[in-house]
Amino acid sequence: MSKKLTLIMYDSIIEWAKIYAYKTNRSLSTIVENYLNTLLQKRMILKLKKISQDFQAKSTSRKILMKTKDLVNIWKKAFLISVITSKQPNHSPN
Repeated sequence: MSKKLTLIMYDSIIEWAKIYAYKTNRSLSTIVENYLNTLLQKRMILKLKKISQDFQAKSTSRKILMKTKDLVNIWKKAFLISVITSKQPNHSPN
């Protein structure tokens, strides 16, 4: 549904806009609406890019966390193996 919008701007801009609208065979309303739609689309694209970047960052963080957990498990296993396989000190009486 379309609604009426009143804009206030300098006379020189209004005159230039009317000439531009005439030369491009469009109404001022169409020009303003297209421009605002373009701004909205750019903003939506930026938001989508941000969401995508955040998702990738979280995904990378999850991968790093998983790799860190894997390393901790490997270190634990290596430590246990070294304890089990290391020679126990000889407790023979002197």
